[in-house]
Amino acid sequence: MLKIVHSLNFFKKMILYGCLVSMVPVIVLGFFSYIKSSNMIQEYVQKDKVQTIQQVRSNLEQTLKTVDHTLNHISDSTLINQALQESLNEYQFRLYRDLRKELAHLQSFDTRVSDVTMVNARKDWVLQNEGVSRLGEYPEREALLSYLDKPYPSAWIVKASRENATHSCDYTVSLVKKLPVRGTDKYGLFLVDIPTCELKEMLSAQNDFEKVIILDQDYRVILHEDDSLVGTSFRDKEYVKNLEMGEEKESGQFQVNIDEKPFTVTFQRSPFNDWIYISLVSIDELTVDSKQIGLFSFTLCVVIVGISFLVIWFGSRRMYRPIQKLMHTIQERMPLAKETKQNEFQLINEQMSDLFLSQSQLEQKVQKHLPQLQSFFMSKLLQGRVKSDEIAEKLSTLGFSPYTARWKHHSIISLQLDSGDHERFSDRDLALLLFAVGNVVEETVPRENRLVPVIDDQTLALVIGSDVSAAERFEDDIYKICETIQGNILKSLNLKASIGISQPFKQWIHVDTAYRQSVESLKWRVQADESVIIHYHPEHHDKKVMQHIYPAHLAQDLLEAVSNADEAQAEDLLKQLLSKLTTEEPSFQDYQMALVRLLHEFIMGMQEMGVSHYQINEESTSLYEQLVAMHKPREIEKWFLKRILRPLIRILRDRRESQYQNLSDAMIDIVHRNYDQDITLEQCADKLHYNANYLSSVFKKETGTTFREYLAQYRLQTAKKWLTETSMTIKEIAEKLRYNNPQNFIRSFRKSEGMTPGQYRMRYGKQPG
Repeated sequence: MLKIVHSLNFFKKMILYGCLVSMVPVIVLGFFSYIKSSNMIQEYVQKDKVQTIQQVRSNLEQTLKTVDHTLNHISDSTLINQALQESLNEYQFRLYRDLRKELAHLQSFDTRVSDVTMVNARKDWVLQNEGVSRLGEYPEREALLSYLDKPYPSAWIVKASRENATHSCDYTVSLVKKLPVRGTDKYGLFLVDIPTCELKEMLSAQNDFEKVIILDQDYRVILHEDDSLVGTSFRDKEYVKNLEMGEEKESGQFQVNIDEKPFTVTFQRSPFNDWIYISLVSIDELTVDSKQIGLFSFTLCVVIVGISFLVIWFGSRRMYRPIQKLMHTIQERMPLAKETKQNEFQLINEQMSDLFLSQSQLEQKVQKHLPQLQSFFMSKLLQGRVKSDEIAEKLSTLGFSPYTARWKHHSIISLQLDSGDHERFSDRDLALLLFAVGNVVEETVPRENRLVPVIDDQTLALVIGSDVSAAERFEDDIYKICETIQGNILKSLNLKASIGISQPFKQWIHVDTAYRQSVESLKWRVQADESVIIHYHPEHHDKKVMQHIYPAHLAQDLLEAVSNADEAQAEDLLKQLLSKLTTEEPSFQDYQMALVRLLHEFIMGMQEMGVSHYQINEESTSLYEQLVAMHKPREIEKWFLKRILRPLIRILRDRRESQYQNLSDAMIDIVHRNYDQDITLEQCADKLHYNANYLSSVFKKETGTTFREYLAQYRLQTAKKWLTETSMTIKEIAEKLRYNNPQNFIRSFRKSEGMTPGQYRMRYGKQPG
């Protein structure tokens, strides 16, 4: 296979390579995307079925639990217990009316109850929607009495509907509950009927290929879309056998074949009544979307492969055309080249190598070390480490003299990237960017007007010269060059740079002084924006003494705002203070001293607040070193905010919130232990040794309510508990909870609960057995 590939010419190799690079990834990507998307769709559908069966179970059990809870409440009521002791004849119409009214609570839209039957075997009567009849004359007497023989006190069953039922359903889901609830001798019962067709509405599937079935604990059908199957046993079904083998599982999914078709079975067992909720979904229908995705992916891959092949074919022919012409030329001049087995590039490479070998070797020897030597010389020259009598010789040796010999004025520019770019890149990236900036500078400044640019730390220095006689014009020319450099750097590298320009000089012996002047000029960016060009002027050293203009009052206000954890005010004062420093136009040294003084006052304040500077400084360098390394006001402001002000305020705020929480917990504990005594906010303040107003604000902040309101609410909750759980009189409760008189207590209770304490006790208190 490899021999066949090697024997192909370059044109065919290009086609083969292009096909491999473009088509194979498309095919692989299409295959795996189909597999992935198919799996995702099936997983989604399976999860959806679990949610569907869960929703069906929740909806159905909500209805059943509502009926069960309501019936429990009614069964244990005084009215029902009284009715069980009566014969319920024609003279007890009032009792009959109360019973019908009580049982009507079960028959609502939410419960879906169609009929409620109450049976009293001892007194021989049956109460239904149609009225009262004697149990001995009731046609379904034996069926009703058989429920009394069941071992369970309460159960859900499925039974056929009565002939005179008020609904059209063939079956009902019925709740059987024996009476009396609290006695051991069960001689009565409730039978609450819910038509299965009412519950069947809750089984509606999301699509035609899904079936939802509900079975009881004996695997008999309770609800099914086919009413004829209700009450039949599904124990012989294959998927039911799987359920029997995994009876300990409350829910799950598995696959099974039904009528030789694969189905996914999702089931859940209900702990409420041991019913089993089952969802049957056809796997063939589930994978319809997956098959469509597969067909689409295959079609798309075929189209892409076809288009790629056409593009590769025509593109390869166009790219191979120059090689083909060159091969024709070589073969015409060298007939023996037709007989060689070398490919096109090997043959071309041999001919070109022989032709240029000698010239290349010579140029490499000459140029190999020249750039390094030029850069090394310029570094030493700017640092003043080259003797004055050697400068001219070195310039000539390194190829600079053809240009420098004509220069009448010299100057040095120093370029630094602005602080915004320092935040975007690491130190290593900045070093690489300075090399790129050096390339831009070399392309911008004509070769005859410059020497080689040199990088010193984060500064790029360049010596510029001109044969212009007038110094003023020379300075104007340099300024224009600097503007052009800035524009080209921004355009090519999207970087902003500032440039410092030294004073013009004529003698090379002054080059190190000029270099220091250009670097010193850059430090005056304190009063300037980004991308500035600054000439060096001696007047920069004659600025005001900073100690006379340092805004000490703003610094004091700033520290107070920080100690109060007022972040907004502290940030505003910091901006005012830094703005005040820059508007006074100090010298750079005085400006840095003022910043160091401000940092020192911050650190002293932190010590007084009990905060260590290690809590806010995680860097290996000290805060002072980090501060003096910055020059731009905006950079300095962001540093103070990020490294000093905001972390310090966060520490103080966390400490204060912790203190507030402890105080509010202590006040709540005092209320819970002394609610039956005359307690006031002032008494709490005395116990906790704090000012009452301060405690009031702390409690309101932490709990959202005042101390007085919390005390009143807690006493009210205690009164409600005593009303429902004890036999204390209302007068005793009022006195114990420190009300002036019972009328005040009743008035306050009615305002809060909408009823009097007596009414509350009658509604929610314990009923006599």
